[in-house]
Amino acid sequence: MADQNPYQELSKLLGATGSRILPRIIEMIADDKEINLLLAAFPAATVSELSDKTGIPKDEVEVMVEDMFLKGLVFFSKKEGEPRYYRVKTVAQFHDSSILWKGAT
Repeated sequence: MADQNPYQELSKLLGATGSRILPRIIEMIADDKEINLLLAAFPAATVSELSDKTGIPKDEVEVMVEDMFLKGLVFFSKKEGEPRYYRVKTVAQFHDSSILWKGAT
């Protein structure tokens, strides 16, 4: 995967291998830090775990996951203990969730 940028890598993970358009769409709504956080958010992880995986300070991760949830890029689950955040898994899920993001309308 060394020849792929992170936007192409995420597109592949969403099931759109080889898409030229999806990486460009993702790049428009997610910066480099957000992409790195998305790639670290599978399997699901707590804010502390995401901070450890990415090197992004915990307080910044907390703000980022809230914004990324509204963009339809991450979801959270709270079965036990702290919420665990995970990245969008398919293109359809991404599309259905982006309706929450006020910046998209």
